[in-house]
Amino acid sequence: MSDGPVSDTGRIVADARDALERIAPHLRRTALEESAAATAYNGATVWFKHEHQQVTGSFKPRGSLTKLTAMPPSRTLRRVIAPTAGNHGIGVSYAGASTGIPVSVYVPVAADESKRRQLLSWGAQVSEFPDIEAARVAARREADRTGAVFSSAYNDRDMVVGAATLGLELVEELPDIDVLLVPIGGGGLAAGVGAVLRHLRPNIQIWGVAPATSPTWPVWHRAGAPSTVTLAPSVAEGISGPIELTTMTFPLVQELVHRIITVSEAEIIDATRWLAAELQQLVEPSGAASAAAILSAARHTSGARTAAVLTGRNISLDRFIRMTAPALHADDTTTAP
Repeated sequence: MSDGPVSDTGRIVADARDALERIAPHLRRTALEESAAATAYNGATVWFKHEHQQVTGSFKPRGSLTKLTAMPPSRTLRRVIAPTAGNHGIGVSYAGASTGIPVSVYVPVAADESKRRQLLSWGAQVSEFPDIEAARVAARREADRTGAVFSSAYNDRDMVVGAATLGLELVEELPDIDVLLVPIGGGGLAAGVGAVLRHLRPNIQIWGVAPATSPTWPVWHRAGAPSTVTLAPSVAEGISGPIELTTMTFPLVQELVHRIITVSEAEIIDATRWLAAELQQLVEPSGAASAAAILSAARHTSGARTAAVLTGRNISLDRFIRMTAPALHADDTTTAP
């Protein structure tokens, strides 16, 4: 990892400012709250950015609205096709409903039922596939065949710029932040927020948090190059699974993110339970990964002013109860929904 940020960060910051003007009417300004309970665990002063309270229940509409509101008139009547584990598709569906652009969403058959209901409520056409990789391949093939607009959750500059709008809010709300923890799946959120914060606050530390069962980013970060990584299912399905080897997020993450740490399935579930019990915040496992890192005694941030992004809340009540009930805890630690 080099010491300086990549040259595109200034352009990402400028584009994020322009995007935020366009999309702000369709978004909420989510809370950034200090947590005495988390501070007691971590030894640092901890704030949580409650992006799980964003419209559609995740940060994803930032990127989707950025993309769809920038589409030229010649493309606005074309369908947008998005492969997704859930939240990206919900964000695209919401953006489509907001802009009048039709949306088709390709999901794995095991997608959380609450996410499936949201997709349908925003008017998306939903198709099922055996897993997320099959959904991605089919979506790309259909977009190529029909001329529809393919929307990747992360391998798309508009998604990075949309995520960067969250970074603009963080800089304004907590300008002297020392460490930021973000869940990392495809890398779009880490790249976008990292571009803004490293450009405007060069001394900040950006840490990505990944499931230990899906260690693509830790392996890539150490090796300095993408490669095929052996994966296992995770309860945090939104930040697990295969990542395209050619993703544009790799060079950004490699230069902007200082550390990528992993959390176990048990730590993710414990954090999901803790957020509900201590903060009265319902957060899905993928969204709770940064909290899992905060709560781990092995990952103290040494008294630094630390913020962690809670990225999503879309989990069915039945699944949440099954996963967080102590008697069933062991059964769910290595099983996808």
